[in-house]
Amino acid sequence: MEKASESKTDGETEGKFSARPYQVELLERAKERNTIVCLGTGTGKTFISVMLIKELAHEVRGNYKDGGRRTFFLVNTVPLASQQAKAIAKHTDLEVRHYVGEMGVDFWDKPTWEKEFNTSNVLVMTAQIFLDLLLHSYILLSQVNLLIFDECHHAKKNDPYRQIMQCFSDCPQRQLPKVMGLTASIVNGKVKPYKIESEIQELERTLRSTCETSQDEDVEKYAAKPEELVLVYRSQSTDENVNILIQILSDVLKPGIGFLRDCRVSKIDENAHWYAKFALRECKETLDELGPWAAFKVAEYLIKDLDRACKVQSSKQGRLFCEFSATQLRQLRGIYCNFTESDGSEDSGHCYFMPKLQTLLSVFREFANSQHDIPKCNVVCRFDFPKNYRSYVQSKGRARAKGSKYYMLVDEKEQVEKVNELEMLRAIEEILLERCHDRLEPSVEECNESVDTDLLPPYIPVNGKGARVTMTSSVALLSKYCSKLPGDRFTQPKPVYKVEEIGKYLYRCKLTLPINCQLCDDII
Repeated sequence: MEKASESKTDGETEGKFSARPYQVELLERAKERNTIVCLGTGTGKTFISVMLIKELAHEVRGNYKDGGRRTFFLVNTVPLASQQAKAIAKHTDLEVRHYVGEMGVDFWDKPTWEKEFNTSNVLVMTAQIFLDLLLHSYILLSQVNLLIFDECHHAKKNDPYRQIMQCFSDCPQRQLPKVMGLTASIVNGKVKPYKIESEIQELERTLRSTCETSQDEDVEKYAAKPEELVLVYRSQSTDENVNILIQILSDVLKPGIGFLRDCRVSKIDENAHWYAKFALRECKETLDELGPWAAFKVAEYLIKDLDRACKVQSSKQGRLFCEFSATQLRQLRGIYCNFTESDGSEDSGHCYFMPKLQTLLSVFREFANSQHDIPKCNVVCRFDFPKNYRSYVQSKGRARAKGSKYYMLVDEKEQVEKVNELEMLRAIEEILLERCHDRLEPSVEECNESVDTDLLPPYIPVNGKGARVTMTSSVALLSKYCSKLPGDRFTQPKPVYKVEEIGKYLYRCKLTLPINCQLCDDII
């Protein structure tokens, strides 16, 4: 376990930090009922959750073994665990610790975890760790006073967030913890505007909460609102020399990529083969996207990396893979240098930019020449157009400085299509702001129905209580069991699944466990 730093920096100590009016407004709603806080990037969603933790702090100050409850703050990525733990520790006097998989927590037993529960008031961890705690019955939901889901829009399908909420069905309603979700984007993928309401309702039922945003005008002061600009570029260069050079360099890389793809590789040489193939593919993709000059620069870097990799290879075959790709890239580098030298241009390197790279650099030059020294990000340039609403909101939210700009590069062949997509993304944003307030709380029946989608109920071996195995967790549990069986560098014990079709829409799965497992017979 790691204790969160409690140092107070940048004048943001508990005594000096004051909540904004809309944060207080959403806190009051969260105190009344389970709430999904839907606010833009930079508006202080985490601080609202911190205020709620402080409101309920009296419930977690007691000793765990004497009935004291605990607060859990769940995140979906490892770096966020440390970041959010520090934020909570900075603004509270509670004992805050964070946990991630690389600390070996997957193999901790119940007594080890109980020591952590006794010494911590707030535990920040990735969602899978908390799910495992529930499934192994190391902690009960009735022993949790508050459950906070960061980036809660991920609570769909078989995500750990949703699996955690499935456990709520077996706990008495009055013993369930309070729930708070935090998100800048309720919509997680591509969705039509008319389906937004059903998306909101589904998330509300899954998290047994209501979506809330603030109508306070102060939110606009803190939310990221950059100027949005579409930059159109040509997918192909109009310079005949550039296109000729691209074709020549492509002809150098393609045969090498094909050769490595068709090679038969021993297990000991897999890493060397993968990196040799990656180097050529990376250079080819750079050539196609950004042009000869960028491919030349990438090749120079990869040659050095392949030379280093060659020196540490233990087998001759592994060294040959690295040497092969390095030779291909050296050939590309030589052709590029000869071609550009014969061109005779004073600025020959810039002549071999693809239009997309030229468009990107023009943006950077504009802001470099402005000579502004702004600590917050004032320019975000999306190399690829946002794939969905979530990526649109999150990338736009990085531009937090006043007067910032958000650029999206678009191929001229896709201009009409992408401009229409952008209008739809903006429409979704407006609809979400309108609909995320004064909403009805979903009923218990609706919530249970939303998460009860497994074909089989969980297997609970001890009188319907305690540890459980679900359809989703069974595969991971079996792999974890096999990993503990004796093995060596040549044999890694693991289950083998074979699925066969036995009729229309009917399938049968055969499970074979490692030979040193007590269950020797195949399981069907």
